[in-house]
Amino acid sequence: MEELNNNNEIVSPGLDTSSGSNQSDLPTGSRLTAKKRVVILAVLVLILLVVAMFVLSGDLGIDKNIGTTETKKTEQNTTSKENVEKITIEKTPVTPEEAAQAIASAVVEAPGANLITPDGRVVDYDGNEVKNDVLKSDPRAPQQTGSISLEQVPFATKLELSAAGFSPKEFKIKKGEPLTISLSGSNDSSHVFKFEDKSLSAIGINVRAGETRAVTFKAPEVAGSYKFFCDFPGHIERGEIGVMIVE
Repeated sequence: MEELNNNNEIVSPGLDTSSGSNQSDLPTGSRLTAKKRVVILAVLVLILLVVAMFVLSGDLGIDKNIGTTETKKTEQNTTSKENVEKITIEKTPVTPEEAAQAIASAVVEAPGANLITPDGRVVDYDGNEVKNDVLKSDPRAPQQTGSISLEQVPFATKLELSAAGFSPKEFKIKKGEPLTISLSGSNDSSHVFKFEDKSLSAIGINVRAGETRAVTFKAPEVAGSYKFFCDFPGHIERGEIGVMIVE
């Protein structure tokens, strides 16, 4: 039952409303709970600090490994470059004088084609031997001539090409010997001369209608039959095929 106190305020029986009551009068259990919260919070902060230090130390270790890997890659790249330089040096003529001598004594069987040296090598105008097994676009490949006349290639193996096929359809050459092939296209179409064997992938002649071009190269060292054909779309299907017999 509510009563009036000395200040005429309504109070409940048994409730102490004196000004001396505050949080210090809380039960002992409540004060212990607050202390536990402080301790738990401190422990969590400590754990977070430990985790952060561990992550940072791990990152530093990764960085060190990356640096080591990059160093190894750099060393490998340097070694590869040195090997390429050595290979290039080995392919270069021994002296400029020897290269000049080889060029001076070489012959040309078609204007604009590669040179044939007295010892049977086919070289470019710097004295470097050409390669038959590279891409046709490679600067080391035998170079086809510009448009020429048949009178300019008296020593060439002369091929004519039309819808009826190659004429002649086959020819013979001794293994390892240099040769010049000229190709004269018919007036009705362009043509693309090409060998099937990969060892002669660099050899090719492209002619427009009614045009003649030529290429000089060294015959394979391996005897056998080497098929050639016209690589212009649809031409191989109509029989534009032939064979070079190396003996």
